[in-house]
Amino acid sequence: MKRSKTLIKAICRFRLLPIMMFLYVSAAFAQEPPPRPLEVHTTAQELCFGAFSLAGAGGTVIIYANGSRGYGGNVVLLSATPVYSTTRLDLIANPGTVVSLLSWPSSTLSDGTHTMSFQLDSSQPVLPLVITSTPPAATTLDLGATLTVGSIISNPAGYYTGTYNITFFQE
Repeated sequence: MKRSKTLIKAICRFRLLPIMMFLYVSAAFAQEPPPRPLEVHTTAQELCFGAFSLAGAGGTVIIYANGSRGYGGNVVLLSATPVYSTTRLDLIANPGTVVSLLSWPSSTLSDGTHTMSFQLDSSQPVLPLVITSTPPAATTLDLGATLTVGSIISNPAGYYTGTYNITFFQE
């Protein structure tokens, strides 16, 4: 009789073993997705310093990454069009990807004859940033910049345009 009870206990143990193994295996995690190259999409919101005027020897116009605008020196900010804005980019990568800029680019704006220089210098969210969204969802990045304006003689009123290149680094 004792032997049959021992045998029944042994059978019960062996029946529980596969169930316990299944529970253990079900807690395992799969390998992370393969690296995905960073995709950068421009939006309709481009960098714009807005309307301003000079009251002397020049100064700076600052577009902060949070969307506000400031100035330095003899610049007078106007509320006329064009409206100021940050550069807005949509970044798509696997969650956990760390994105940063290789360097903060600078460039020039020109009206065909005269030039002003600007430097991209701030971001929202702050770089480097960790991508948290899962593709195809994007992470929005706003970039701010500082425009250096010369005197009214070297930078007369007009419509100034330009381009710049951004190099992102992903880890």
